[in-house]
Amino acid sequence: MHYNEIMLGFSESKTQSTNILRFKRHAYYKMATSNILNQEKAYELLEGLIFEMSPISPQHGYRVKRLSDMLSACSTEVVFSQHPLNIDDYNEPQPDILLLKGPLETYAERLPTPEDCLLIIEVSHTTLKQDRGSKLKLYALAGILEYWLFNLSAKQLEVYRYPDRFKGYYQEKQVLSEGEAISPLGEVCDISWWL
Repeated sequence: MHYNEIMLGFSESKTQSTNILRFKRHAYYKMATSNILNQEKAYELLEGLIFEMSPISPQHGYRVKRLSDMLSACSTEVVFSQHPLNIDDYNEPQPDILLLKGPLETYAERLPTPEDCLLIIEVSHTTLKQDRGSKLKLYALAGILEYWLFNLSAKQLEVYRYPDRFKGYYQEKQVLSEGEAISPLGEVCDISWWL
């Protein structure tokens, strides 16, 4: 893989005196398969920028597994953990949990898209600012119906529903404290999320 082939998938934007290279998904994939990106690390593509993901702490991993298991037990839909979501040419985040329309075979040959997505959950500790800021806006603009932000530090679950796809925010926000239960939209099960 040559540098020039990879650079065909970028656009340049200027912020004051700094040039920022923004990559499209195909260039991002070429970098991964060409070993330009470290294969032992996880990355996500947000607004054309490649971000190295934080290592998963035991507390983070435990909460993702517990929430994923609870969703799988109470929903007939598809649950993926730490799986890429194809939003557009410049955005491929890897949310902690995706609740997707079934059947599972739908995703054998392609990544899920916003149209497939019923719920995104991010378990947040070191990435709280990004998860409340740029990711929340990205998910709202993409039309993700429901976004849960599990704030490990505050021991709170922030539930965002009903996106405004033009302004990039959610019309409803609810904050749940430890011990409270909630159901995803369209589901009949209660999830006691702080376990």
